Amino acid sequence: MVSAVAEAEATLQTVVAVRERIIDAYKEIMRMPI
Repeated sequence: MVSAVAEAEATLQTVVAVRERIIDAYKEIMRMPI
């Protein structure tokens, strides 16, 4: 039970980190002149 909760938290942190990197990359692309 406890390990399942810890695994869920780790997965959530990974998803949040990936989402932040995608947002940063998107801002980087929008900043570049076409």
